Amino acid sequence: MGVNMKKIHKAGILLLVLIFCAIATLPCLAAEGEKTGQNVSAVSENREVVRVGYYLSDGYQEYDEENGIYSGYSYEFLMALQQYTNWTYEFVQCSFGDGLKLLENGEIDLMNNVSKTAEREAVYEFSSLAAGENIAYVVMKAGDTRVAMNDLDAIAGITIALAKDSIYSDRLTTYLTDNHVDANILWFDDRAGAQQAFDSGEADAYVVTSSTITDEHIILRFSPDSYYLATTKDNDKLIGEVNEAIETLRANDPSLEMRLHNKYYGQATEDYTVLTKSEKEYLEANPVTRVLYQTSWYPISYQDKNGEFAGAIRGVYDLLELRTGMKFEFVPYDENNDSDSITEGYNCLMMAEQPTDFSGSGIYDVKLTKSFITPSLTTISNHVIAEGDTLVLVDGDYLSELAQHIYKDKVNYIFVDSVLECMSAVKNKQADGTVLITYESEFYRHQRQYRELTYTIVDTGSYGFSMAVSNEADPRLYSIVSKGLNSISTGEISNIFNNTIQTLDKTDFWTIVSDNPAPAFAISALLVALATGAVMGWIFVRKLNEKNDELVKANAATNQFFSRMSHDMRTPMNGILGVSRLAQEETDPQIWKDSLVKVEESGKYLLSLINDTLDFQRIESGNLKIENEIVDCQDMIRSVAELVAASAKVKNIDLRVTNRNIILDCYIWVDPVRIKQIFINLISNAIKFTPPGGTISVEYECKERKGMISCDRFYISDTGIGMSQEYIDNHMFKPFAQEHSEVTGQYAGSGLGLSIVKSLVDLMGGTIQVESELGTGTTFILDIDFERVSDEDVKMHLAQGEKKHNAVMQSIAGRRVLLVEDHPLNAEIARKLLEKAGCIVDWAKDGLESVNIFTDSEPGTYDVILMDIRMPVMDGLEAAKTIRSLKREDAQTIPIIAMTANAYEQDVNDCRNAGMNAHLSKPVEPDKLYATLEQFFVKEE
Repeated sequence: MGVNMKKIHKAGILLLVLIFCAIATLPCLAAEGEKTGQNVSAVSENREVVRVGYYLSDGYQEYDEENGIYSGYSYEFLMALQQYTNWTYEFVQCSFGDGLKLLENGEIDLMNNVSKTAEREAVYEFSSLAAGENIAYVVMKAGDTRVAMNDLDAIAGITIALAKDSIYSDRLTTYLTDNHVDANILWFDDRAGAQQAFDSGEADAYVVTSSTITDEHIILRFSPDSYYLATTKDNDKLIGEVNEAIETLRANDPSLEMRLHNKYYGQATEDYTVLTKSEKEYLEANPVTRVLYQTSWYPISYQDKNGEFAGAIRGVYDLLELRTGMKFEFVPYDENNDSDSITEGYNCLMMAEQPTDFSGSGIYDVKLTKSFITPSLTTISNHVIAEGDTLVLVDGDYLSELAQHIYKDKVNYIFVDSVLECMSAVKNKQADGTVLITYESEFYRHQRQYRELTYTIVDTGSYGFSMAVSNEADPRLYSIVSKGLNSISTGEISNIFNNTIQTLDKTDFWTIVSDNPAPAFAISALLVALATGAVMGWIFVRKLNEKNDELVKANAATNQFFSRMSHDMRTPMNGILGVSRLAQEETDPQIWKDSLVKVEESGKYLLSLINDTLDFQRIESGNLKIENEIVDCQDMIRSVAELVAASAKVKNIDLRVTNRNIILDCYIWVDPVRIKQIFINLISNAIKFTPPGGTISVEYECKERKGMISCDRFYISDTGIGMSQEYIDNHMFKPFAQEHSEVTGQYAGSGLGLSIVKSLVDLMGGTIQVESELGTGTTFILDIDFERVSDEDVKMHLAQGEKKHNAVMQSIAGRRVLLVEDHPLNAEIARKLLEKAGCIVDWAKDGLESVNIFTDSEPGTYDVILMDIRMPVMDGLEAAKTIRSLKREDAQTIPIIAMTANAYEQDVNDCRNAGMNAHLSKPVEPDKLYATLEQFFVKEE
């Protein structure tokens, strides 16, 4: 193709002329910018300046004064409108009331979130299309459980603060009058006064709208109301542009407002359930609810080998029991029972799950709750699905209907009776693919026979899960279940489903075991034996290195320790070796699987003994320190409850948790690891020593508040075997002490738990007491002071944490790491953690290989070396010394970080003496790994 040089020459001259003209006009533009106060770079002479009344509201209209950044739902909505107009905005900060006055006087041009009333329509022009919807809420402080949602009788007994300048105040009083509720109202001139009365406790409740971020307890929703963009009266030109922009925006991006709502001010989930008096009476009269469940929908809902309801849905019901106090009896679905009525056919009032499809709810005559999780769909195929291919689906299944709606007539369909038949047909190429729920597809993807198939997320379509309540049930049951579901966040439910999937990794392990049973059992037993021997050997060496006088004094305790640990460690070791020996003679994979479960249980017990022993050693040497940090109080309590609830459930123990008056909606300054260790140890002991069917009660109260200090008391009571007074007075908190060892069964424990608890409580400046009686039960009483953290400090802490995290990730991204680790699984875990942060990772399998790789590389190739210590051929200490001795410019400067299970002071000193810069203990916490790397990269920069 020829090139016309004359045209290029003329275009070049024209471009130079345009550039010259643009430069010549800059002084004029600058002068105009000084007059208007606008940013000249953002304002063209052809663009219309629209002055927007901008009142600050968390989540809705925000402004970061330090960085000059606007944000929030309304801000983003306005900026989205701007894309379809010739506007540029000038934001005028004001209060809502002042903004309306400025708008009326023509001093600003536009305001958002203005409700349309007859009085206002006489003063302002409103957009014909709504800019959003507000719902008014009456709220109480989070954790204040005196009033349940929509409990009008209870609302009549509280004080509500209302603002005279809010239209929602009049609407609320009208609503209460219409419903014959004589509430106690405190009137204030403006919203700020009403909120101050609420914050100070003068009022129990006040009114907010859905465009306000709040984590308070909502007791009433009323007056859903559209809001609009408003401009000055008779400004037809601007309001016409507003209407056209909203209409175009919604046509081009119909989901924008939903995304903004979720991003900025979706209501926080209350992690507790408040029931009305009537609902509580229903639960008292109907303590158990029968629930029908599917028996073979893996891993969603199925019957385990013990005949119990299992799967992700079961996890949701377990949490629902915890949040509502309900008790469920689960009834398996019977394929031979052809009744469509769950009440007549199964004597049930609920179905564990149903698709969120109201058109199908009439089949079983049930009400559906909200959708509590909506996973995507996955196509499983033996090649990429194309037009004309064949999908195999379960006949009559709702998911099959979804699949046909997605693929329509582009593919052919065949129908079978079960998901297993679908998977088999795809695997054997009798069909090209099938469609399953994503969580369901993950279950099959973890199985060896289906691993080679292709798993593709479907772009459109999803499967909503609801709970179903019979229409014949008392309406209060549906209300209680709905409230319970509302207290469970989407994150919690996602975790339940994801954790169910994660347990499926064991499938691969069982497959390996079934192929190689003898080596698997031998390796399991050998690893446990080596770990046990290493710990006991370490303890022995540590004891020999103590000073002579300390050895003399500690001789009796040492003998007692070894006697106790020898017995306790031999017990599970005998089980491991015995089960391994018997399993090698078996050919049934199920027996191998059951045997490995027993090996795993014994291994976990051995690990608990080792952890207790190591903590005890830290306490004895004075190296155990309390490391406080800012912690969400509710999250901490929830995590403790989740850890112990399963153990209590297994023994059919009624675990009750009661908060008398402690404010949980706060952050506190505490060592979360050690405080959890205290409570988990005490509650686990209570579970261990309480017979099946017993009761454990955990109660907590605030005795006194001194400024930001909350002096709290905790009662942990059980109906277990109890303790003698002699044991309490003389032995209970001493190391290795135990009573009633014949009752504790095979795994009696090291006898260190209570000793560790006492030491931790002392380190925290608290006290611990005990009341107990043989055969009756035990109560531990803890007094611990907690320092609350102010909201300002929390916000600063969270902001700094986010900023620090971003800085850390930015600092380590792109860095090249030499990972030295002999264990393939540990290496894989470390590699994934590093690559997730953007690092480039090379792997050396032992110390000698790491020295060779580093020696053969160009200086500066690697930014850091992560070094294991115990490795074959050459250990990490020797490798570090060798690298430091190399005659190259980066041998002395490259950071070498130990990443090892050798975790004690002497081990740390040995690493530093070998030339290492830092020490990380296994298992490595990702955040700690990233932060350690960042320290060296910041120094380098």
